[in-house]
Amino acid sequence: MPDVTDPESGLLIGNPEAPVLDQSDLPDISALATAVGAMILSASGWRAVFAADGLEESPTADVSPPLLVAAALAAEVFADYLLRTIATPTLAVGLDTRPTGPLIARAAIRTLLGRGIEVHYLFVSASPEIMAYAGETSGVDGFLYVSASHNPVGHNGLKMGIGFGVLGGDDSRTLIQAFREAASDPQRVGAALKTLTGPAPAETRILAGCSGHKKRALANYLRFTDAIARGPGPGADTMMTALESTLKERRPGIVADLNGSARTLSIDHTVLTGLGCRFRVINDTPGVIAHQIVPEGAGLAPCAEELMRLVISNDGDFFLGYVPDNDGDSGNLVFYDAPAGTVRQLEAQEVFALCCVSEFSWLVSSGAISYDESGKTTKPVAVVVNGPTSMRIDRIAGMFGIEVHRAEVGEANVVSRARELRQSDYVVRILGEGSNGGNITYPGSVRDPIQTVLSVLKLLYTPATRTTPAPLAEWAARRGGMDTNDSLAGVIRSLPVYTTTSAFED
Repeated sequence: MPDVTDPESGLLIGNPEAPVLDQSDLPDISALATAVGAMILSASGWRAVFAADGLEESPTADVSPPLLVAAALAAEVFADYLLRTIATPTLAVGLDTRPTGPLIARAAIRTLLGRGIEVHYLFVSASPEIMAYAGETSGVDGFLYVSASHNPVGHNGLKMGIGFGVLGGDDSRTLIQAFREAASDPQRVGAALKTLTGPAPAETRILAGCSGHKKRALANYLRFTDAIARGPGPGADTMMTALESTLKERRPGIVADLNGSARTLSIDHTVLTGLGCRFRVINDTPGVIAHQIVPEGAGLAPCAEELMRLVISNDGDFFLGYVPDNDGDSGNLVFYDAPAGTVRQLEAQEVFALCCVSEFSWLVSSGAISYDESGKTTKPVAVVVNGPTSMRIDRIAGMFGIEVHRAEVGEANVVSRARELRQSDYVVRILGEGSNGGNITYPGSVRDPIQTVLSVLKLLYTPATRTTPAPLAEWAARRGGMDTNDSLAGVIRSLPVYTTTSAFED
């Protein structure tokens, strides 16, 4: 059978008749132990430099043989976990655009099929997209996602989850322990080698079916994105209709530097142009990573330059730009600061603070939360953040009577804490790691740059209606000294001032 390629991107999915691991490359168990010992294993993902040459910035698609075996064993222990409670599980499998991803995914897929688990292979998929697919698609129980998020291109890894989110807490710790035990078990290692080197007839059907599952994933993600943006308030639909009308009339411009990421094959263009925004994209060839993956500092510079070029050329009312990481969950912003006459990068902590202002204001304006005569919320409301999140969030939340709850570093820990609070009847609309930027907006369980951009648009462009006040007016009333017709630059200047250090700064 010839190679299977993705019809949308032209990227190689794989040849199901070719072995994942050649007989001449079989690692011994000591090499596997060394490789597994060097992996970073946490609820946020199981990661390592998977590139065969061991280089962090390697462009090679070849994968270190011991780590291919490790990927198979990771899928094996996840299968064990699922089969304890689900008789015939179905998993979504996807990846970002790192060159080592397709081979790692094939190792996992072969293993899952061997355990009787049905696989819906999305191939390249942004992480919020595959999680929406797993959570929204009837009959799909969870996901296995191949990615190393913001790490350099030679890195890769695996994330495993049920429904909308990754496994955390005790489940994560149990899975990690089972993985370490499997990697030291000669019998299980031998079975993994057989899976990777032998024939796998069922893999042909899985690789050939990618396109259909991808189309369904995009449709689900679009619906889920709209539901998240609207939120729970009784006035949310009215506000969203008013926002769409304003955007179609004013047509603000947004630049996206997709940096060859999984978002090059996602819904960004459809969402933003559908709302009425002008949309300019750079570095939009899937898999062609043009600069550092971390969307901070130098990683934001090309987007800032393109935004400034559009402002100078007066090519539409462009005011905002965003850059995702490779799996397309986190994303930071640049904006045109009109009073200063320049484009400015927003720090990760500022991005999260801005999103909190927007979502808190949206909750109040839409009627999702209300206050008693003493000014206290009529039901408990919280925002959940990690330890390194700037205390400016405490100041902002305090202006709305909202509690701040902190969790350990790690997105899964923040999501888990928010879930606990909801079980105690808290409203937890927004959560995240301010130190890494972006925002998680419930019912989402992962950061999403589209929601970050939508938060900005909702704050700046949603007008008052007959029944709902404008979100910006809500913030201005609490902050004081603001013009309710202010620009994004004015909103940024209204944020409480704190000195913070980038998580990626030496």
